[in-house]
Amino acid sequence: MSGWLSSFAAMQMLREAGVVDPVSTLTQLAEARQIRARATWGRFEHDEGDDREFSQEPEVDALSGEMLPWPDIPADFWRWVNSRGAGTAVHGEAGVFAATVIYDPKIGSYSDSQHIKLFGVTFHQDDLEAALRGKSALHNTPALPVPTRSPAGRKPELERWAEFGAALALVVNRYEKDALKSQSALYRAVAGELIAAGREPLSQKAVKNMVSQAWLWIDGEAIPPLPPEA
Repeated sequence: MSGWLSSFAAMQMLREAGVVDPVSTLTQLAEARQIRARATWGRFEHDEGDDREFSQEPEVDALSGEMLPWPDIPADFWRWVNSRGAGTAVHGEAGVFAATVIYDPKIGSYSDSQHIKLFGVTFHQDDLEAALRGKSALHNTPALPVPTRSPAGRKPELERWAEFGAALALVVNRYEKDALKSQSALYRAVAGELIAAGREPLSQKAVKNMVSQAWLWIDGEAIPPLPPEA
């Protein structure tokens, strides 16, 4: 009979098999799609906190036929757990795992991201036994869903971002370089143009990365090269 083991029980099984670091082994095998995992509930932090309880069995999209995430944990979640980035938490005995997921690593800090913390995590017993016998199989896992800006369904402010970018280009074209001596000065100039036109600018915090990059490019009068890969 196939079943699901608590994280604690799965770690005990690995210890009995002589595995030195059972919790790391579990998360690595889960990322490699060799062991399926589920969670009882999760906490999703984006613009606002969102706690969700999961049904006991996975659901399938009626149109695409694809498995929906939760309670089956996407393998990509384990990638960020194993990378040990900001916000990572691993409590194997308690079955609690957390990580900050970056949805498009290619664009780094510009990417949408979300901190996900999962509770009551269990691992598939047959998968674990197969891994211990050296006969692992690859299992399909659902894709991580990109979060909406709000659990209440607030629309992303794409128009305001487009307006800020357009105003930024206008300011750079219109103002003397000496007037844009700092990132704060650049933001104030752009916000001022938008306010004068009857628009509400995005907050300085919201556009921090955009203004920072623009100011560096203006100051250097060129698009800087990407840093070498580590």
